[in-house]
Amino acid sequence: MIGCPLDDAAGLLAANVVAVPPLPLNAVGRINNEALSAMVAHVAHAGVTAQLFGGNANFYNFSASLFAEALEALASLQGRESWIIPATGPDYGRLCDQAPLIRNSGFALAMVLPTSDASTVAGNEAAIRATVQTLGRPVLLYLKSESYLTVDAVARLIDTGNAAAIKYAIPRVMPEEDAYLDALLGVVDRRLVLSGSGEPLGLSHMQHFGLAGFTAGAVCLAPHISSSVFRFIRAGDWRQAGEMLELLRPLEEARTRWGPVQTLHEAMTMSGVADCGPIMPCLSPLTGGQREALGPIVNDLMVHERALAASDRKSKDAA
Repeated sequence: MIGCPLDDAAGLLAANVVAVPPLPLNAVGRINNEALSAMVAHVAHAGVTAQLFGGNANFYNFSASLFAEALEALASLQGRESWIIPATGPDYGRLCDQAPLIRNSGFALAMVLPTSDASTVAGNEAAIRATVQTLGRPVLLYLKSESYLTVDAVARLIDTGNAAAIKYAIPRVMPEEDAYLDALLGVVDRRLVLSGSGEPLGLSHMQHFGLAGFTAGAVCLAPHISSSVFRFIRAGDWRQAGEMLELLRPLEEARTRWGPVQTLHEAMTMSGVADCGPIMPCLSPLTGGQREALGPIVNDLMVHERALAASDRKSKDAA
């Protein structure tokens, strides 16, 4: 296996922000290896080790051939600075077909994409167990709705070694009021649970529930800013964390308005970090007006990111 040792998976996931990048494609919809390498390096050079390719990479809509191509490209980028986690699913057919490819590619951990179509809790639990049996190693669970897995089902998957950690992203009007998460943390070690919807929710979840860390898409553009949010949270400096978070908020608000995946995909290209190319169906690209409004948001964010990156380099050189 390549990547991290499984017995340290939860600790490595909580060491810094977990990046959830888009996947760069070329003009004919295949993997853009050069852009992918540039994006992975941009994140890793800022000290963000774990990179999870799932929803933002649109793994929900991959053909069999593109999935195999993506695994090959991602496996080639694994290393000490980049621990890469692919996603699989969400339906049982794709879990069956993709699990052997992931196993043979040597990834230490994979995330199971959740499904709500033609499924039951017991059926979803059985599908995850079958996937783990094929992989030969635990998976990262992704919770996006209460109907996918009950708290008891999640606890069983953790207790039996079928799941190594949890990405928690069930939406709430008031994130700090969450009966399901309260119940989950009553039976699962909170050190195994990551907030799964970006920096704003990550701050709330870590402050109010003591979660181990968070996953984010904006970190792929601004890893120094996002990492600073994480460090201030870990230090209990909520004021500084909140101030740093404000630099990311315009992008996160744009993602909420126009679609989190397609907005991040376009923003990565605008940032100059990596040309993500066309977005794959079943998603649609931003409109001309949306791209025009997004441009200044991305430009402003990258000005702050480059300034903070330069400051961090200066501090390291001085040390």
